[in-house]
Amino acid sequence: MPVLSDRGNGGIRLSRLIDDIAALLHDREEGSVSLGDLTEAAGEGGFGLIFVLFALPMVVPVLPPGTAAAVGLLFAVLALQMLMGRRKPWLPSRWRTRPVSPKVKRLTLERGVPVLSRITRWSRPRWAAVTGGVGMRCAAVCAFAMGIVMVMPIPFMNTLPALAVLCIGVGLISRDGLFLAAGIGASGIIVALLTFAVAAGGSLFGGLMEWLPDSMRVTMPF
Repeated sequence: MPVLSDRGNGGIRLSRLIDDIAALLHDREEGSVSLGDLTEAAGEGGFGLIFVLFALPMVVPVLPPGTAAAVGLLFAVLALQMLMGRRKPWLPSRWRTRPVSPKVKRLTLERGVPVLSRITRWSRPRWAAVTGGVGMRCAAVCAFAMGIVMVMPIPFMNTLPALAVLCIGVGLISRDGLFLAAGIGASGIIVALLTFAVAAGGSLFGGLMEWLPDSMRVTMPF
């Protein structure tokens, strides 16, 4: 499969990338497609591709329950590499050679690819100021934060961070500043909501302790 390197028209580039990934998943025998195969197909768009491929199943959803922490860890590792200035993602050999399961492969083709195909109609190179160095670093920081949120055992907090990373991934592939800005903005909102929830929960817990008799109060370890 050819490595996509054109940067002239991001919308066409994203569309071609989706077609090539779909063909790779469809043509290969079950268990013969690995994460390394997918990243090699994307070339320098590997960061965005992995963000999209693993965020989309969390949004649809496709991946089985309990995988959010592993996906979040992957996002955090890749985001750190972006901050370090790597042009292509590096993955441990164990991750690179891990095959895509038949179920994930089938559901990605049936649900994920059609969604991505619709996204290509809206994504194109724009807002160049956002896709510059500062914008890319902000996107990497946000992807790292969303990965950490997904690792944390917070109920019902997998879809929104994954959606933010999905927007960042599309923006990286298409050089689309609008999608990058949407991902960065969504990440900021999620972090603000979590901060508010933690602060409100602490205040509520403190108020509850004030109402309880001394014999029933919980001694905090800090």
